[in-house]
Amino acid sequence: MKGVTGKDNFVPQLEKDVLRTGKALKFGFYSACVLNGIMLGVVSGHLFHLQTANAILWAAYIWPLVIGVFMTFFFYVLTRLAYQLEQDVEKNAFVDKLTGAYNFHYLSLRIEEEAERVDRGVVDGFSLLFLDLDDFKKVNDNYGHAVGNQVLQGIVSTIAQLLRRHEVFGRIGGDEFVLLLSGVGKEETENVAGRLIGAVKGYSFSTADGTEIDFVGVSIGVARYPENGDTGIGILSAADHAVYKAKECGGNRFCFAERCFEDGV
Repeated sequence: MKGVTGKDNFVPQLEKDVLRTGKALKFGFYSACVLNGIMLGVVSGHLFHLQTANAILWAAYIWPLVIGVFMTFFFYVLTRLAYQLEQDVEKNAFVDKLTGAYNFHYLSLRIEEEAERVDRGVVDGFSLLFLDLDDFKKVNDNYGHAVGNQVLQGIVSTIAQLLRRHEVFGRIGGDEFVLLLSGVGKEETENVAGRLIGAVKGYSFSTADGTEIDFVGVSIGVARYPENGDTGIGILSAADHAVYKAKECGGNRFCFAERCFEDGV
């Protein structure tokens, strides 16, 4: 399957170097632990047979153990630093900085991986939900982009409370989002889309002067792999077109690639 984006181009060279360095440091840490354990066993065996008077010989046997302990601690510290750096790189590479949702690059990779799982017969299929907020332009026009950003953050936080751990939710850009549902049928997909519409419809935000913003809704386009597309771009495009159908029908509803459902029912 040809994905939305190639895996080789997905992670920049700097990120590859960081991941490779982290693996090397982890290998060094585990190797030091093994060597330290071997030296501890050797030294312990010798000490068991030594008499107290053999202090010089004892020192000759104990110094490798001291070095081993130091090496283990050294590699442990470096490994922890590499792990933190790895987490920071992953966050910067995969997460939308404004909302905390995943970004388009991560979504692209996950769509590709999920399609490959379907092609291998691991799962029967997956659903892609393309969310486009209704009337969001009015928020930016009437209250400014700063308030608009806060509304976006609030909506994402509200949606996040409805999601399960394995469901992937990310921001395409602006007020457009995508939800990847793995291994779910059409009926469950409909239920999820209905809950999302209800959550956004019930969301409200108070500005600094106490004005309530509660007229934001959401239109959702739903596409199924492989029924509505056999590539990453194809399935995303099918969901995107379904969003336009939902908006043409009045918005605040979800449309499958085949038909629409008013107000999520």
